[in-house]
Amino acid sequence: MSDYSTPGVYIEEVGGGPPAIEGAPTAVTAFLGWSPDGAMLAVASELTGWFELHLVAADGGGARQLTAAEADFLEARWHPDGSRLVATRGRAGRFDLVTVTAIDGAVSD
Repeated sequence: MSDYSTPGVYIEEVGGGPPAIEGAPTAVTAFLGWSPDGAMLAVASELTGWFELHLVAADGGGARQLTAAEADFLEARWHPDGSRLVATRGRAGRFDLVTVTAIDGAVSD
């Protein structure tokens, strides 16, 4: 059984098998959604002090930080082609809608 009181990304087998948590961010984490092909999970993690976007492989491994903009990225949603996400970016009390490329985390207003 998983310890859901510990922040992180947990992927459970449908049959109740062990969770996969390798490499996933371990600070306060918000689930954002699966990529259209089901290969990646987008999450916002407060590991750096900001809710930066991270991508985690479907098997729970291969986590990587996508943004490093010292801003909060929330409400991210995948574009249907899986090449980018649209997110709300908050910083200094201002919020705007941005796109973030899934390959390198480039942020565009």
